[in-house]
Amino acid sequence: MSKTTFVRWLGALAALLISPLAAAQDAPLGVDSVSVGYFGEIVWHPGLSVAAEWTLVQGQREKERDRGPKVITRSLVAGPELAGFVHPRTLTALQLGGLAGYRKVRTRGFTREYWVGAAVWRGFLGGDTYTLVDGQAQKVALAGRWAFAPSVALGLGQDLSRARTPHPVAWTVRPRVTWTAPTNASTGLYVILELNLRLTDLSGWMR
Repeated sequence: MSKTTFVRWLGALAALLISPLAAAQDAPLGVDSVSVGYFGEIVWHPGLSVAAEWTLVQGQREKERDRGPKVITRSLVAGPELAGFVHPRTLTALQLGGLAGYRKVRTRGFTREYWVGAAVWRGFLGGDTYTLVDGQAQKVALAGRWAFAPSVALGLGQDLSRARTPHPVAWTVRPRVTWTAPTNASTGLYVILELNLRLTDLSGWMR
């Protein structure tokens, strides 16, 4: 991938980040949740993610039943994310980007989510890295590379604000697949398992 193409990818990422955030300024719900979670590459290479979330569009359907109302909420959400993981002695990766997704929450809080994302990705090689300068080996500080990293994810979890004893917290298990380009590897493919804890209903005290 040429530098020009890479710059175009970065421009697309900027558009992805800016457009939902600009729309969120006029959204009635505003900034409404933050999340923190485990971000494990191939499950056991540990990492951490932190994200904020805006609800852009939300709809709710209610149906009366003998045992209580059936309530289903559907939302389109978006926001920025900072995440990273450590593959010991091989790679440390950081990424800053945005996610946009669809969330469906059922009466008792069972949640299903679908996500797409894009990020600027920075990988740092593990161990010492050297380069030849005038025939002499010189150590390279923070050796690694930049990349563009699109991703897709599926989330399943529980929104405890719908529980019989409600709490403004939701948890989600979210498998994610991320690609990186340009890459020197054969695939540039990373499989991530996220375990997220999301603090909901923040609009009141964040204003």
